[in-house]
Amino acid sequence: MCLMLLYSSDLVHTTESLRSAKLSAGKTEKECSNYDAILEPYKTENAKLTRENNELHLEILKLKEQSDRHVKDLKASLRRVEHETADLKFLNNQYIHKIKVLEKENRAKTEKIQQLQEKNLQAVVQTPGECK
Repeated sequence: MCLMLLYSSDLVHTTESLRSAKLSAGKTEKECSNYDAILEPYKTENAKLTRENNELHLEILKLKEQSDRHVKDLKASLRRVEHETADLKFLNNQYIHKIKVLEKENRAKTEKIQQLQEKNLQAVVQTPGECK
């Protein structure tokens, strides 16, 4: 009989523990559902912000890609213009040299013309049959 009481007190203790655990579980479940209700707007806002962040990230990637292409195009244009400038400078130097050569030839021809004109002025024109 003593043994039965021991089991009986264990049963009472276990039953009370079970009742207490069920009560605690119900309380915890109610608190969890309250937390879920409290957290729901935050979860919704977080999902919205995550989508917006992803969209902005994609937009940034597209803009970076466009910017990189634009920079590449500008660099190519710059190289082309630099080559054209170098070619034009070379051509300009050739023209300057040619002008100097032509000016030198012009001065020489002008001097020759002046010399010939001076000789012509000094020359006496005589026609046959005329006496002086």
